[in-house]
Amino acid sequence: MLKTIDSEAEGSQALDGISQIECRRISELLISGELGKQHRQPDNRLYFLIEEGGGCALLDNEEFRLYPGTFVVIPANCLYELRLKPDTDGYCFSGTELFLRTRVAQALFTTPASFWESYYKPSTYNDLEGAHQARRIQVFSEISAAIRRFGLGCDAAVMGYIFVLLTENTIPNLISGVEPSQKPESPDMNLMYQYQVLVEKHFSDHFSIEDYCRLLGITRVALIESCKQASGLTPLELVHKRLILEAKRELLNSTKTINEITFDLGFADSAYFSRFFKKQTGLSPSQFRGAGNKGLPDK
Repeated sequence: MLKTIDSEAEGSQALDGISQIECRRISELLISGELGKQHRQPDNRLYFLIEEGGGCALLDNEEFRLYPGTFVVIPANCLYELRLKPDTDGYCFSGTELFLRTRVAQALFTTPASFWESYYKPSTYNDLEGAHQARRIQVFSEISAAIRRFGLGCDAAVMGYIFVLLTENTIPNLISGVEPSQKPESPDMNLMYQYQVLVEKHFSDHFSIEDYCRLLGITRVALIESCKQASGLTPLELVHKRLILEAKRELLNSTKTINEITFDLGFADSAYFSRFFKKQTGLSPSQFRGAGNKGLPDK
């Protein structure tokens, strides 16, 4: 394990990364058969803008209805499946989660850690009608054309535009000098974000808090204080929340046995995993799976 941690530490400081933006028409994805089955993007955030048609999206086992004008945001590592009508069309953009949460966020008067609470949460917006909807379609069309013309050289502009689409109601206030509603930039928030990035990579490896501190080059006390200041949670509680999220995804979206899920999540004993899960959720893994499957929509 120590060798893994040491090699990870060498690259852990390259947090801003290099983005690679892709833009495709939804109709192309339908023809190729790339939609309609379960997917997970480990590193990329996805955006779908429905221009016509519709259907439904299953995002972490929650169903969202899709209509013309719906804007869908799918964070990295979210299990998703789009069940679209054959005549559905629109745009699909994908870009690295890390790029969005560092360079682009900082350029738009916010901080990479300021929206950490929505790091894992998918969402849809159905209020994109009238002039707002026409504006978004125009911007997406311009971005798509820019990608084809300039390639990866326009990545920052592309992700910036996409972020503006989500926040354009607040951008004028920010530019005019009104204080943003999110928490201000702070060393605590940025350190917690860096910790969160590492947790995303290693939550199933069951690294100790000391292991994470080695990767970050800080003391245990400093990490605990920063996480509590920024989120109200301890570093261990953040790891536990991520493990539970993944356990729920596997229980509701896979046919794996509880023993298989136990070992995939790095637990050596299924009885211990069951006790851990029940302590965090109030239900045993089998009870949670049974309750969730009753509400699943038909294929």
